[in-house]
This record gives sequence, structure tokens and C-alpha cells, in this order.
Amino acid sequence: MVDTKISALTAGTPLAADTFPFQRGGTANFSSTQGVMAQSMTNPIGTALAAGTLLMSYVAPSTSGNVLTSNGTIWTSAAQTAASSSAEIITGTVNNKYIAPSTLLGALGFSGRFTSGNQTITSGGALTIAHGLGREPIFVTMWLKCLTAEYNYSIGDKLFAPTTISDSATDNHCHSIVVNSTNIIIRFGANANVYSVLDKTTGGGVALTNANWALVVEALG
Repeated sequence: MVDTKISALTAGTPLAADTFPFQRGGTANFSSTQGVMAQSMTNPIGTALAAGTLLMSYVAPSTSGNVLTSNGTIWTSAAQTAASSSAEIITGTVNNKYIAPSTLLGALGFSGRFTSGNQTITSGGALTIAHGLGREPIFVTMWLKCLTAEYNYSIGDKLFAPTTISDSATDNHCHSIVVNSTNIIIRFGANANVYSVLDKTTGGGVALTNANWALVVEALG
């Protein structure tokens, strides 16, 4: 890009390739008598530009955080429009505003998301986990995370943790869940192997070793 004033352009002469007849900052320097021919994005090749016509336009960056906005004729650097409200997202009445993640959660009926760390599985034991959502969760999901490979499951594999495996009153596998506005309360079954699932490869029923797995709790509310 040239920094110096171009004042010796010959009327009717095409500009050389990669020549930019303007100064840094976007101000052209043509005299009123020069009719410049140029190959530009806005003019067909060989079309004469009127004296004083800018070959390229420039929009100043302006304030940090601004975005380029078109009014259908020109581009301007302007502040972002206001964020959409939950009501606008739900009704779909506005399509030119950005959506904040927290507002989107609110529009979907959620105030936040909680994911626990690895929880120890203890036969007959209990967990009380504070979720920090500020209200009773709408959805709670439990995952079994493999810590030591067994039954063809690899370390890091995650299985959906079933609440129960039968409707028998004597079944003491899996867990129960109680939720409130503060905590997720879990009671593990008293069986020596709390969870029974299917072998990852064979599909046969297997009893998981408690110590080889951790429970991970997720909640939306």
C-alpha cells in the first residue's frame, strides 16, 4: 500500500497491477482534472472513473468491540445491538440481536448447568451433592465413568447409570435420587456390586466392580 501522494496519473491510462492509488488512512489524492481508468472490484475492467472518485472505500475501526453493520448502502463501524431477551428468543420476533448463553438457557427454561467430579461408589452408601443451581433441577443424569478397564470397557468410557434393573422389592442394585433446590441426594443399592450392565463386547450381563468406576452427576435447572 502506498503512503505517498499519487499526482502524476495520466488521464485514460490503466493502473498497473497491484497499484493502489490512495494514501494510508483511505484518502485519495486525485486532481480534479484526472480521469483515471482502473481495474477495481466495483467497476468493470476498462471503465473510466469520474474525476475525484475513490477506487476503494475505508471504514475506520472506531471503538473496540464494534462490529461492521450494513444499512443496505454503506458499511459502518457500530456498537453491537442489544442482546435478545428470553421473550424475544421464545417468540422469535427479533432476528438482528445477539444471544447471550445465559439468556438462551433462561429461554429454554434453565438457569444453569451442573456437572460433578468423580463420586465414589459405595455399597449401601449415600452422597449429598450441592448443585448450586439456585432452584430444583429439571433434569438429572447419572453416568458411570470407567476408572479401571473391565468387561471390555476402556478407561474413560461413560455408561448411563440406571436407576434400577428390575421392579422386584428385593432388588438392591443401582441407586435412588432425591433432589431439592440445594442438593442432589443419592443412595446406592446395598449389593456388593452396585451396578449390573451388559458386557461392552459380548452383551452378556456382568456385575461391575465398584472401585473400577466412578459416578458423575449432571443437572440442568
